[in-house]
Amino acid sequence: MLSPRHEQKIMSTITYRRLARMLTSLHPESPVHCQSDRPMDLRSVPLDQDAIFYDYVVYKGTRYYSSRAVGTNCASLVGVYMTCSGITHIQCGELLELFEFDEGKRGSPIWVAHMRWFRKWDGPREAVWDEL
Repeated sequence: MLSPRHEQKIMSTITYRRLARMLTSLHPESPVHCQSDRPMDLRSVPLDQDAIFYDYVVYKGTRYYSSRAVGTNCASLVGVYMTCSGITHIQCGELLELFEFDEGKRGSPIWVAHMRWFRKWDGPREAVWDEL
C-alpha cells in the first residue's frame, strides 16, 4: 500500500536517466531515451519526465519511507532477499524514492523504488567489528 500523500513532479536528472536505462533493458524491442538526449536507436521514443512520488510504502505490515520525501534515512533502510543462480542472499540499501510512472502507449503504470544499494566491505577494518 502506498501513502495517500503524493505529489506529481518532474524527476531528477539521475532518476530520469536511470529509469530510461532500466526500461530499455527490460524492453529492448521498444527502447526509450531522455528528451535531452539523441536516440541511439531509430525505434527509440522520448520518455516523459513526470512521475507521481510517494512518501512511503507499507509492505507486510512495515512502513518504509522514501528518504528524499522525509529528509532522513532512519526509516528508509531495507533488507531484500534476492536469489541469483539458486543462491539466496540479503541485499541491504536505502530507499531513495518511491514513484509511479505511466508508460502511456507502452503499457500500464509501473511502481518504482529507486534504491541506493550497500556493498559489503572487504577491506581493512578494526578487530572490534569481528565480534558483531
